Amino acid sequence: FGTARLIGYPASYADLSHRFADYNAGMYASRNAALQFMVAELTGLPLVLDGDLLAWDAHGKVKSTETRTLGALRAFGKAHGLSGFTIERDARKEKSASFEDTATWRAVREAWQQLHGTAPPYARMPEVALASPKLKQPRTTAWFANSVLARYHTCRSRLP
Repeated sequence: FGTARLIGYPASYADLSHRFADYNAGMYASRNAALQFMVAELTGLPLVLDGDLLAWDAHGKVKSTETRTLGALRAFGKAHGLSGFTIERDARKEKSASFEDTATWRAVREAWQQLHGTAPPYARMPEVALASPKLKQPRTTAWFANSVLARYHTCRSRLP
């Protein structure tokens, strides 16, 4: 099941470590962390680049709590002609491939490209601290993803 979850969803990651990060931080967390990075820069509002646009409960339902990312997206939307309704509707798709078909996704990426003159980043390592009684020192999603990537390459090197 883990392999299917890891590999079996569409994401245009150039670096396999982003899939491993998503396994740890949640589907599309790497893609969404890149969007958070762009929105933070475009609005000047500081954001935690954790890959979550909304707050979710344990049952997979959106909480009514407005996250800083949603607030920053609303500020971006005001400056770029996107309604609060559109922003929230689009953000609810954050855990699916269809988020990339939304007006919010397109507007953020177009604004970034206009500002920088380069293609916007598709993915960024989510900044999530890991906590577990099994961990003797602080760890992050980046540590997890890079550790799994190293094991992956070790295993692949053993193939004939």
